[in-house]
Amino acid sequence: MRLKSTVHRQGAGDTPVQGNDDARSLLQPGDQRVDPLVVAAFRNDDMVAKIRAIRAKVIAGTSEQTGMATRIALTAIVGVSPGDAPSVLSANLATVFAQMGTVTGLVDAGLADPAIASLLRVPESPGLADSLRTPDAPIAAQRTAIPGLFVLPAGSDAASQASHLERGALVDQVEQWSMPGVRQIIVALPAMGDRVLALGNLLAGFDNVVIVAEKHRTKIADIRRIVDVLDQRGIPVAGSVLV
Repeated sequence: MRLKSTVHRQGAGDTPVQGNDDARSLLQPGDQRVDPLVVAAFRNDDMVAKIRAIRAKVIAGTSEQTGMATRIALTAIVGVSPGDAPSVLSANLATVFAQMGTVTGLVDAGLADPAIASLLRVPESPGLADSLRTPDAPIAAQRTAIPGLFVLPAGSDAASQASHLERGALVDQVEQWSMPGVRQIIVALPAMGDRVLALGNLLAGFDNVVIVAEKHRTKIADIRRIVDVLDQRGIPVAGSVLV
C-alpha cells in the first residue's frame, strides 16, 4: 500500500529512517503472528514514517480536546470506497501508537467485510457484533503479538449486525469493551461512501477522523459529503490519505 497523505509529504521511496524510538519494538521479518501488510510492525522506513506523521496529526488534534487526561481518545479511519485500505491503515496506525507506549485498542467496524482479525492474526470472535447482540455483556478484546495493542474484531456472524451498528453511536459501546489500560481506540470503518448519513450518529463523540480515498475509484463528491456530515456534527477531520 502506497500512501499519499494530506498530513505529510510524499516520500521518494522506502528508505530507512534512523533514530526513531518506535524501531526498538519491531518484530522480526517473517513473524507469522502478524500479517506482512502491517508494515509498521516490521519496518522502519519512509512508508512507516508517513504512518507516524498521521499519528502525530491525530495526537495534535486530540490534544486540543478538553478533558483528554481523564478519558480514552477515539479516532475513526473512514473509507469512502469498498476495499481493505482503511483496515490496513487502521492496523498500521494502531501499531505505531502502541509502539510509542500508548496502550491502544483497534476495533473492526467493517462488519460486512471484516479484515482486522486476519491482519493481526487473532480469532474472529468475540467482537463488535457480539457486543451489539448482547449490549449488557462485556466483551474482552484480544491481545496481539504487538505489545500494548488489543483488537476487538468484527465478531461472530458479523454481517447480520451491520445495519444494527449504524443505529446508534459507537461511543456508547466503549464501556463494554475490556481493554486493560487502553488510552487510544482506533475504529476501522470501510466503504462508507454510500452510507454517509449514518456517519454523523455513528461517530458522535469521536475526537477525530481520518478519511481514506482510493486513487481512480473515490469520487471527490463523496469525500465532500463525508466532510460536510462530520462538520455538521462537530467531528474534526484530522486529514485524508490517498492510496
